Amino acid sequence: MGISNSLQPPTVIRCVSGTVLSLLLLTTPTAVLAGAGHDHSGASSFQGGGSKASGSVEVDAKTAQRLGIKVEPVKRQRLALGIKSTGQIETLPSQKVEVNTPITGAKVVELLVEPGAVVRKGQPLAVVTSPDLVELRVSSQEKRAEAIASLQQAQADSRLAQQNYQRYLQISNADIAQAQSQVAFAEEKYNKDLQLANEGALPRRNALESQTQLAEAKAKLTSANSRRDVIESEAQMKRAQSAVQVAQERLRLSDSAYNTRLQQIGNRPNAKGLVTVTAPISGKVADRQVTLGQTFNDAGGTLMTVRSLIFEV
Repeated sequence: MGISNSLQPPTVIRCVSGTVLSLLLLTTPTAVLAGAGHDHSGASSFQGGGSKASGSVEVDAKTAQRLGIKVEPVKRQRLALGIKSTGQIETLPSQKVEVNTPITGAKVVELLVEPGAVVRKGQPLAVVTSPDLVELRVSSQEKRAEAIASLQQAQADSRLAQQNYQRYLQISNADIAQAQSQVAFAEEKYNKDLQLANEGALPRRNALESQTQLAEAKAKLTSANSRRDVIESEAQMKRAQSAVQVAQERLRLSDSAYNTRLQQIGNRPNAKGLVTVTAPISGKVADRQVTLGQTFNDAGGTLMTVRSLIFEV
């Protein structure tokens, strides 16, 4: 094996590491060919013939393998190259949102972020409360309690009215059945007495008495069919059922009024009547001038400002 005279002596080549030599061979325009033969004229080729390239170096297969030289067809492809650089976070002037108090007379009871903090949309920023909110909650709870009590009373009255109606109805049904039986008996007796009176076997006075008894039995049946206590108990039952419906609607309205007011506020207080104010956008907290315990007379007081962020490199 030999190295062409156009390059440095072999003693110098051996001083270069395999890695550096590989890089030099891959980055220089000279061709690297593996083969047994060589040409001192400055051109070389693979053993077995082929065109010769000027300024090429002949390397046999064993040396090429030892140096890690690979010969592959040239093709176009994207470099797997990553670029690392320093960057700076800058604010986007067009994206600036003020965080305001949602309720009148709000008092700041807790601040959850510091100026300069990076926050995400929906992240809690502060906790506030107000006398109006406390009054709203207390009033709503009182109205709800009253509505529940009215509903429970109406339901109890309805159950009692239902029981009374059923009892009176049973008594009335028994009286009607008895009156119907008396009418049937009186009618049968009257018909029989009338027949006997017509035949002369019974005085006509007896037939008239039977007729009177039949009329009385029919009157009792009519009275049994229209008992006032049954009608009144039925009416009372219906009124009680209506009262239940009214109480249910009152309870629904009390809840609806409270929820509607909360929706107007835009926040939902917890069990203690505290409202958590959240970030309207993702960004950086700026211009926070509010202090713990500070009170705002009107709704819409500014708590802080959140500026959206962009990344520049």
